[in-house]
Amino acid sequence: MRIGLVGINNPDWVSLSLYYLYANILPIVDPNNIEIIEYSLKLEPEKIIKDLKQRNLDIICFSMYLWNEIKLKYIISKIKNQKKEPIVYAGGPSVNSPEKMLQNNPSIDILIKGEGEITLKKLLQKKKLNNILGISYRIKNKIIHNSERPVLKRLDDLNSPFKKELNFPFQKKFMYSSSRGCKYNCIYCKECSNGHFRSFSLNRINDDLKNIVENSPNKSVSFSDSIFNRNNDFLKEILKIKNKLPDFDLFVEIDANTLDEEGINLLKLLKVRGIETGPQTTSKKCLNTIKRTLNKENFKNNIKKLEKVDIKVTCDLILGLPGDNVNSFKESLNYLIHEVNPNHICVLNLNVLPGTELYKNTKKWDLKYNPLPPFNIISNKTFSQKDIKKAEEHVETLSKKYANIDLIKG
Repeated sequence: MRIGLVGINNPDWVSLSLYYLYANILPIVDPNNIEIIEYSLKLEPEKIIKDLKQRNLDIICFSMYLWNEIKLKYIISKIKNQKKEPIVYAGGPSVNSPEKMLQNNPSIDILIKGEGEITLKKLLQKKKLNNILGISYRIKNKIIHNSERPVLKRLDDLNSPFKKELNFPFQKKFMYSSSRGCKYNCIYCKECSNGHFRSFSLNRINDDLKNIVENSPNKSVSFSDSIFNRNNDFLKEILKIKNKLPDFDLFVEIDANTLDEEGINLLKLLKVRGIETGPQTTSKKCLNTIKRTLNKENFKNNIKKLEKVDIKVTCDLILGLPGDNVNSFKESLNYLIHEVNPNHICVLNLNVLPGTELYKNTKKWDLKYNPLPPFNIISNKTFSQKDIKKAEEHVETLSKKYANIDLIKG
């Protein structure tokens, strides 16, 4: 039985989910029968289809994300058109409406919902489908949805992919996460919609970082944790781990609003070189709507203190949030430019991501958005389409005046 784990991604970056799947099915599958297949987003779908057909795979597992969803659905629709039809599994963050996805994509045999490592292992062990949690599938023409698989309580139960003997591509770019889920409840965030914040143990984080630093030619580690500064005790433990390893820099996402003097000093000692943070908006009405908090004075002072210790800071604003409008958006932008003045300001169009609280309450906020990925906002109850366009033009005008401002529409 030949198995292909397939991802389509930026060619410079590792499709990390594939390596987590690989590491966790190895105990039950001969490694000679597993292929990790990574394609560039720039590669034409027909070339990917041709290559996959030539590999003569029995099972193909597709990792589906916001950036590859449309292309993958097309590829999957064509991959069955051959004498030997492979079994097709699809999983990943873009699996949100299994009924609709299976109805619209008859070439998908089984959808894996939620965390996929354990579920895929159960499928490959040929357990009876009705006994496997976290899948949707067909029996004849009927779509069956099994109960959700509970999130893993102990992340250490997952095998680590960051091992040289597993042929992990340390030479490429990748993000490291010491946790899953998020302790906050922002209504637009996919990470928050999964809930259940969980962390790998410090021993596991130590082993992973050791393998990464010793094998990667890039002497830096980018953490993808939603909130790296979850508490100062965690930062102290990471500092202990880091001090035992060869020197490397860190790039992290933080909540600058909750930093204190000790936290800032710990980030300095950790040799954090780059930080990404909010505030997303400064509008009190909008903050209340999206379930975030902000102390503007604290935020401003903390950003300035971070930059004094040579930590470069990117501040994010989201354009099109419910509760926001063109005037309050401009106030948020002016606050960042004239009061905070970080190294970089990034303005991102709101994405109405399926599965989030925002998505589930589109009627409540009268959300209009593009139905295709990346689900960009068009308008909402407080922010008209015309005003969103005005706000975009305002950002583009300012980006010509200030070199540190960027608008990301996708």
